[in-house]
Amino acid sequence: MIQVLPFEIGNEIYALELIDIQEVVEAPKLHPFPAAPETVSGAIAFHGRIVPVVNLPLVLGFATCQGSSRVIVLANQYGPLALAIDRLRPLIALEKSFGKDDESATKESLVRSVFASGNNMISLLDVNYVVAAIETACTSRGEQYARTSSGC
Repeated sequence: MIQVLPFEIGNEIYALELIDIQEVVEAPKLHPFPAAPETVSGAIAFHGRIVPVVNLPLVLGFATCQGSSRVIVLANQYGPLALAIDRLRPLIALEKSFGKDDESATKESLVRSVFASGNNMISLLDVNYVVAAIETACTSRGEQYARTSSGC
């Protein structure tokens, strides 16, 4: 059995496995993050560390985050990283054969699988894809910033 934490982005419901989450932080104080890409909302102080907060809706191609009072801090193997979401939902426990693997998925696919919970379809995100998409956005923004700063 696995546990997943569902959350809403726009009208869609996504989830992450609980094993990929370190903590959900309630109403963190968001500090500006100068020269950060648009996908980075700012940073929070988290157990003595500075952790960037990524606007997950923007990374996934939605309009900007609607302002949840919570952020999801990913487990340490993904680096210090927090995800801003629209709305959090209660935990769900699932059997290992819980969902239908996305047959159109590739190794770089956003969604690992889809499952039904009540009347809702929930897309289980591949956290490795999410982190890679964030790194790509930050790297391209960093290169753009470097070119602009050097007068190119």
